[in-house]
Amino acid sequence: MRREARAEERQAPTREALETIVEAFEVPSPVEALEPYGRGLINDTFRVSAGGKRYVLQRINGTVFPDPLRIMSNIQALDRQARQHPDLGFRVPALIATRAGHAGLRAPDGNVWRLMTLIEDAVGLRRIETPEQAREVGRLLGHFHTLLQALPAEALGVTLPGFHDTPAYLARFLSVLERVEGARNDPEVDACVRFALDRQTLARRLADARDRGELPVRVIHGDPKLDNILFDRDSGRALALIDLDTLQPGLILHDIGDCLRSCCNRSGESADGRTRVSFDLAVAEPILHAYAEQTRAWLSAEEIALIPEAIRLMPFELGLRFLTDHLEGDRYFKVSDPGENLRKAGIQFELVTDIEGKGEDIEAMVSRCFRAPADDGSCGSFAATTEHMTAPDARLLSTLGHLAELLARIGHPRAAEVADLITLFPEAPERVRHRLDANDWWAGAGSLAGETMADNPGLPEPVWRHEVREFRELMIEIGEGLQREGAANPGISSWLLAFNNWNASEV
Repeated sequence: MRREARAEERQAPTREALETIVEAFEVPSPVEALEPYGRGLINDTFRVSAGGKRYVLQRINGTVFPDPLRIMSNIQALDRQARQHPDLGFRVPALIATRAGHAGLRAPDGNVWRLMTLIEDAVGLRRIETPEQAREVGRLLGHFHTLLQALPAEALGVTLPGFHDTPAYLARFLSVLERVEGARNDPEVDACVRFALDRQTLARRLADARDRGELPVRVIHGDPKLDNILFDRDSGRALALIDLDTLQPGLILHDIGDCLRSCCNRSGESADGRTRVSFDLAVAEPILHAYAEQTRAWLSAEEIALIPEAIRLMPFELGLRFLTDHLEGDRYFKVSDPGENLRKAGIQFELVTDIEGKGEDIEAMVSRCFRAPADDGSCGSFAATTEHMTAPDARLLSTLGHLAELLARIGHPRAAEVADLITLFPEAPERVRHRLDANDWWAGAGSLAGETMADNPGLPEPVWRHEVREFRELMIEIGEGLQREGAANPGISSWLLAFNNWNASEV
């Protein structure tokens, strides 16, 4: 098969050219440092230091994104939404305006550049190592989607037409396969082709459900893989989703499936063959559980029911894209050597195979994670209608539901009290908040916060440690929410400090 040159190969800009571009933005002069940054496959990215501050400079790939300035408009809409909901604690990298007052710079060669603030004291992870990191991923994605619920999908422009249109990817693959002479002469290519052809019906599952009106179109991130999540360097808390180029209307299931695809394949997208490709359920469940805590109140039953299909679909879609790009001569994804896209396609297809073998386990996992706490009769009327609740109210109700479930699970006598508060909440949320601010929740060793230090009631020690950590995390969620709304109990701050320190040190 003939390998073609990459049609859109771009020359790397010189240091002098990059400095000229940076100086066109509203940043102090001179530029002190400038270096390549990140591992993105599409845009060219650089880290910039100027005036004692650090920024991220990106050249947006105009071959991929037909209207780069629309990307900036969408990011600005997200930033406005985040500022209106500080309770969700979601951070958006701020766009730096040009000296002419524009959100981006169109250079003389036609390329569009943008400059954003660098989120300091933040790090990325190459892989999920602990359940706490997995929960942080789910919590952040849930916060992100909750933040966007008040933003109509039509308020954002489409930045990447056809993105996550799996039927269109399949059609392109079939067309390329027919057009490229000798495409299947390579046994490795032929194996991937046969895999894709055997699963053509999978490509239409979500699209058909959307077309039947079963799945709503929402604002989504589009690419919430692990590389695009930033964590606080010290606390480990997930801070932000970056790489917002594909922020646009779409199906939320694509985000859920792609996040799990990225985080739960412990061998990564470029596995070396020494590590078996597999979908790690031990990583998936804490991600999905934490995500469900934030979204259970508003995610539709149809969306929840199709999460297993989304988990299977997203690695299939990415593998199909890698395979098509290989057949076309590596025109879309950056590669370091010929055959890289083919290897990556094989890895994604191996992941699909593993997911298919774990289908029943995945179905059960989704059911556990999205089961309302009231399902076991221990959490009152948690399932009360939340359609007209504000995001903070829905979030607090969800947290209380999980707290009631946990207290019932460990046999704590105050489980019934929390269940009663859940019942009261839809009618009188301020009364419930006043009750949560009381001394018997936060003042001293006899408070509910103090109960996180109680002796093990007889559970296996690893189970008890897990329950205590979750107990603390739920109390942190409640305490931080109360503080954001002006709670007066002085004990909250002390307990939050203690909980965070204990969790960070694995006490």
